[in-house]
This record gives sequence, C-alpha cells and structure tokens, in this order.
Amino acid sequence: MAEKREARKREVAQAALRVIAREGVEGASLRGIAAVLGCTTGSLTHYFRDKDDLINFVLDELTTSLSESLSSIDVAAISDDALQTLIQSMLPHDAEMRQWWAVWIAFTASSLSDSAMRARQAQRDSVVLAKMTDIIGAVFAQRGLRPPREEIVAEAELLLCFVDGLGLHAVEAPRRFSAERQARLLAMHLDGLARRWGLESA
Repeated sequence: MAEKREARKREVAQAALRVIAREGVEGASLRGIAAVLGCTTGSLTHYFRDKDDLINFVLDELTTSLSESLSSIDVAAISDDALQTLIQSMLPHDAEMRQWWAVWIAFTASSLSDSAMRARQAQRDSVVLAKMTDIIGAVFAQRGLRPPREEIVAEAELLLCFVDGLGLHAVEAPRRFSAERQARLLAMHLDGLARRWGLESA
C-alpha cells in the first residue's frame, strides 16, 4: 500500500513538472495539475495537503535525483573526455532535459521572493559545487597538478556559471542553442580551462 502511494505521488510530481515548466511555480495550480492527470483536485489532496506541499515534494525529488546522479560518478577515474560528457548530460540537450531546466529556472525565479525555497536552492547548489570541485581537482591530479584548493573551487564555480548561463539560453532559444552548439560551446570553454593550466600538453 505504501509503495502504491509513493508511486502515485511521483506520478503527480511528474505532472506537476510539466505544468511548472509551462506555467512557472506561481502559475501552476492543483487544478491544472489535476487536468494533466485527468482527475479532480480533491484526489490530489489525498497525497498532498496543498500546492506548497506538492511543490516542496517536487523540489525534493529533483534535488535527490541530482544528488544521486552526481554521487554515482567515480571521481578518481574521470578523464577529460568523461568530464565533457558529464557536463553535456547536464545541459538541456533534449526535450526531457529542457523540461528539467525550465522547472529549475522557475524554482530559481520563485526563490527570489521565497526565503524557504531560496534555502533549498542554496542547499542544492552547495551539493553540486562540492561535487564539481572534487571532479575538477581529480582532473588536475591526474595531470600531476596540485593547485591551491581555492583555485580549484574557482574553476568549479566558473564552470557551473557557464553551465547555468548556457542552460538558461538554451531553454529560451532552443533553435539557436541546439545540442550540437551546446557541445561546441562547452568544448571551447573546457579548452580555455586546459590552456590556463597547460592541460592540453600534459
């Protein structure tokens, strides 16, 4: 029974993702989510107290999914090519990832006026930054480089700023920022990192 309930909650969350991607957090409503599922709003309250409860569940699901994905990476074995593949997988390169990004953008916009959501976003950002810092540090270490920790953190922050910016523009203008162009721009950015540290000749 509990498993069935959790499965239904995740089904509702998936419908909420589609509505949030289209309408934003403020524009999303239980009625609109229920319409996607073909049910009544009353049936949703069997699983969630209200819209805020559902929104928090969706945000927790996204954060957990991202954390699990990053935690599955074998940092010690990551190569330059694997780094590029990893970052490409995080970008809005297909319809599913464009929806994921649209939802994150909606949550980010909402967090500007919602302190509780802003705290959740900050927690997510800290998890991603810590993992990316480990990854960049491992890439350097494999080339025999041991830059100061603050430099590694700065490179990780720079890379994540690039990813966030490219992701935002790719959602806004998917035709201009196709999957192929995203990959090209990412390669250029990583080439810049390699030149800064002499990785291309190491």
